[in-house]
Amino acid sequence: MLIFLLGTHLYLTFKTRFIQKKIFLGIKLSAKHGKECGGDISSFGSLAIAMAATVGAGNINRVKTKKGTMLGGAMYALERGLNLKF
Repeated sequence: MLIFLLGTHLYLTFKTRFIQKKIFLGIKLSAKHGKECGGDISSFGSLAIAMAATVGAGNINRVKTKKGTMLGGAMYALERGLNLKF
């Protein structure tokens, strides 16, 4: 297993052209907020919102409609999971 993980790490390192060397730049840019960045929220705020929507409330208690589309989120969690209807 260790050899498999090491091999996968080396493969992805070369395939992404050593993206690990840019990790500190990514952290620095995500925490930066100033007039030159533009927009109403910081880069980190945008990242946090996107992550929360992806793995957070957007995936709670998903329900398939009659048309085949998926619905879900905080309101469905309150209604179906906690039996709270407003």
